[in-house]
Amino acid sequence: MSRQGDTHTGRADSALSHAVQEIRAAASSRDQSWELLALDRRETVVEVASGEPDVVRSGHELTACLRLVVDGRLGTATTTRPTRVAELINAALECAAFGPSVPALADPPHLPSTGRTHHAEHPPDEEVVAGTRALADQLGGLQHRTGLLLHGAISRVDETVHVATEHGGTVETTGRWAVSGVAEAQQVGRLQMSWTSWTRAPSVPSQVADWLSQAGGWQKLPHETWPSGPQPMVLLAPHAVHTLLSPLVSSLSGTAIAMGRSFVTDQSDGEQILDPRVSLLDGMYGTDMYEAGGADGLPCPSVDDEGVLCSPLMLIEAGVPCGRYHTRQSAAATGNVRPTGHGFRGNALRRKPAQPVSAVLNNAYLQAERELLAPAAGLLAAMDYGVVIESLLGGVQKGRLSPVVEARVRQGFVVRHGHVVARLRGGVLRMDLRDALGSGLAGVSNEVWPVSRMWTGRLPFVLTCDRSDRGSGFRRTT
Repeated sequence: MSRQGDTHTGRADSALSHAVQEIRAAASSRDQSWELLALDRRETVVEVASGEPDVVRSGHELTACLRLVVDGRLGTATTTRPTRVAELINAALECAAFGPSVPALADPPHLPSTGRTHHAEHPPDEEVVAGTRALADQLGGLQHRTGLLLHGAISRVDETVHVATEHGGTVETTGRWAVSGVAEAQQVGRLQMSWTSWTRAPSVPSQVADWLSQAGGWQKLPHETWPSGPQPMVLLAPHAVHTLLSPLVSSLSGTAIAMGRSFVTDQSDGEQILDPRVSLLDGMYGTDMYEAGGADGLPCPSVDDEGVLCSPLMLIEAGVPCGRYHTRQSAAATGNVRPTGHGFRGNALRRKPAQPVSAVLNNAYLQAERELLAPAAGLLAAMDYGVVIESLLGGVQKGRLSPVVEARVRQGFVVRHGHVVARLRGGVLRMDLRDALGSGLAGVSNEVWPVSRMWTGRLPFVLTCDRSDRGSGFRRTT
């Protein structure tokens, strides 16, 4: 069974590689500018209900998206049958006859000679079955350990991505496990916590298991409203940190800058936005994990979907904006800058060839100096008076061009003397990241785990308190 699985996958990969070579020859013979994204994605999903495997489904996606420029006009074509090369080429040519005008690329990307840059063997079928069973057993054990019901899905994803232009091309094959879960109390409405993780090995991350185990003891606590009196300390879980950082991440996008939708402008460069002891990076900057393909199973592609070489990028250094992430189009629109390898159709976790290219972060990381770091349990124990915000609903940027976010508390807890004593009754928070991750930053956890919504990153718990005079830190509004 396993060898048949390997052979079948190998044949599919070989067929796609052959089709890419035929498309390359056909497109290049016409002396036109072109680029190709071809995808072979296999996914096996096992749905888990109450800690037990329930439904199994699998899928195979084979897609190619060709873009070419004819007489200054852009033509695109997408197919799920990439071996039909003539049909794909003709469809793109017909589209170009009526396509939009595009400027010539002043500095087209020169990719390495076609060859496999990263390679991860597809596991035999029995390894997928065994890994899925191991993850399901871990979820079942976690359900017993926490007293919470565990639901969700276990996925094994194997993907081969071809990116090619007239100047070269790359082939990357990656494989990863994914767990998307929800832990909830047996009594409806008591407690519900969700998480997502990507791993190289079939295992639930220990930091997630430890957090859920701790939270399992809070499900029978009474409800309380937001604490009255002095401004409390706030411990933000990774999902809440993601919501808080999203306006900043969006404002550092070349697309937002080109459209005038960024509060971080050239004039504000040098302004201290975050605490000087923290930095925001993308692509595992400064570590050997980038070359190894990323931590926690998150992919780090060598090129983006526009054929631009990817490289680690520092976005915020010592609390000050210093970088922007660009597609080819946003780089050209904003002036004398280069694309940064962040142009993806979808994102690196889930390529969607039919979608337009957008600028996205795929492996962002909040880096803190050692003096701020502590275990999440230690940050909680250090809170004499405050709240834990496990997750938030929404997250609307206040005033459109602003570092202030308004969001409703989805799951939160009240803390006194280092102990959770109640579940927080929902309310609306108005948050200013300049306070939460700036003047009020008190600690950052050693533990991180992936969070993916508009952008993907590995984020920690963050402990903050309001020390500002702006009156726009963490405040409950009615």
